Amino acid sequence: MKRLLSLLFIVTIIFSTTACGKTEDSDKLSVVATIFPYYDFANKISNGLAEVKMLISPGSDIHSYEPTPSDISAVENCDLFIYNGGESDAWVDSMLNSLGENKPNTLRMMDFVTPLTEVDADHKEGEGFDEHIWLSPTNAQNLLGIIGTEMGELDVKNQSTYKSNYTSYMNEISAVSSTIQSAVDSADSKKIIVGDRFPMLYFTNRYGIEWECAFPGCSSETEPSLSRMSALKKTIKDEKVKSIIKLDMSGNNVADTLADETGAKVVTFYPCETISNEDFGRGETYATLMTRNMTAIKEALSR
Repeated sequence: MKRLLSLLFIVTIIFSTTACGKTEDSDKLSVVATIFPYYDFANKISNGLAEVKMLISPGSDIHSYEPTPSDISAVENCDLFIYNGGESDAWVDSMLNSLGENKPNTLRMMDFVTPLTEVDADHKEGEGFDEHIWLSPTNAQNLLGIIGTEMGELDVKNQSTYKSNYTSYMNEISAVSSTIQSAVDSADSKKIIVGDRFPMLYFTNRYGIEWECAFPGCSSETEPSLSRMSALKKTIKDEKVKSIIKLDMSGNNVADTLADETGAKVVTFYPCETISNEDFGRGETYATLMTRNMTAIKEALSR
């Protein structure tokens, strides 16, 4: 990976422009975000006043992403670069260091929240942090405001419009969060079964939801242990669980297997770190995906 990045940096230096700032053919503020939540926030704040680019394409696996020369050039020539931080973004530091004085203004979003320590499927704390900080709408609103404030400081003439836009989107996210809380408060149970990876720690902590899962965090495991499967099936049967959660665009089939063996159905939860090509083309947003999550959680808590 390091050798690849070094080659990319050399190629980028040769073929990219040396100017840092707004693009040559536009005086609009230029914003590059690595992943969907921050792209969506910046896009909502901008509402067409800025050029906003998502570095990791819709439908891509962020855990296997490697920057291309054009990606590095886009970062070098933008006014504001937004990334999450953490192990998934380990490549970012090397890239930014390589740009030297051409490095743009940056926002590392994990710097603005209190990170939660990852836990395993048995709820035991590990060593790293859960990086899915946006899945708490409270965090999302905070991060939205930080991005909007920074955009306003870099583009003063549109500052008041940016503030109006992010305030409006904060209210929209707040309304979605209220519907999620109402669904949890009125649910038959407070426990969900996740037949998949578990990137939902910020979400479940925010709403007081109990959980059992097949895999911890962003585990690369593909098959849970026999004891884990037995425990999940027992909980599903004993607690009369009607719906099991599977993650959007997941390659795991554990939820389907559990559903086949217990008679439960499968519902989809959207981690929002990336977005499918279809949903991106339809103009889905963080808020609309979280609305889908409200429906999924309501079903997963039903007994």
